[in-house]
Amino acid sequence: MLAKADLDRLARLHKETGEYLDRHDAVRQLLDNLSWAFRTLCDLVPQTREKLFSGHFFPITQAEDELQNCGALAHIGFYQHAIAGLRWVLELGMLSVYWDRADDAEQ
Repeated sequence: MLAKADLDRLARLHKETGEYLDRHDAVRQLLDNLSWAFRTLCDLVPQTREKLFSGHFFPITQAEDELQNCGALAHIGFYQHAIAGLRWVLELGMLSVYWDRADDAEQ
């Protein structure tokens, strides 16, 4: 279990990050735009009836969830874990493309 001092530190980091983003609207807007762009890319992956159970869409949905987790981890100061999560986002995105590289994921 986390000690009280650790929980206080996390709360302080969360507050300071929020204050920083409030003061630097351009950074907040950039992060929002990048998140929006990733979600839009996920929407571009075709989901046809033939490919419904092919598994080609699973990695990209997991990458989207991981990207949101990275933002949350960075927001409270877990930068090393956030960077490792970004690596997972890249790998999962590439895995999704690899599995459907010839547009034959349903076979």
